[in-house]
Amino acid sequence: MILHDVRSHNEILALRKKLKAKQPWILHGFSGTEQDVKQFIGQEIYLSVGESLLHSERKIYKSFKFIDLNFLFLETDMAEIEVEKVYEAAANLLEMDLSALKTRIFSNFAHLFKL
Repeated sequence: MILHDVRSHNEILALRKKLKAKQPWILHGFSGTEQDVKQFIGQEIYLSVGESLLHSERKIYKSFKFIDLNFLFLETDMAEIEVEKVYEAAANLLEMDLSALKTRIFSNFAHLFKL
């Protein structure tokens, strides 16, 4: 299930716990704090991050490094930028080789969709 969260972190976490959901959830357009990251990953919710990584004033710019790479996806959504720019920003923030990051993200995709 893909969820778009706008100021509803607590509600999503509560719903996940209440339903005891086992199917994968992906939080699309994630831009939360370090605490948010830890809470969502703790509930095994994937986080998909986009163009907000290109803006150092955004919360996610500082909290991104706390995302467990096994629960990470990258996106552009409706932004007028190429996804490659998001990957480059992510690799820089993680101090990680771009090709290794791409491999990790594809591995997450393959695992999620049982390829």
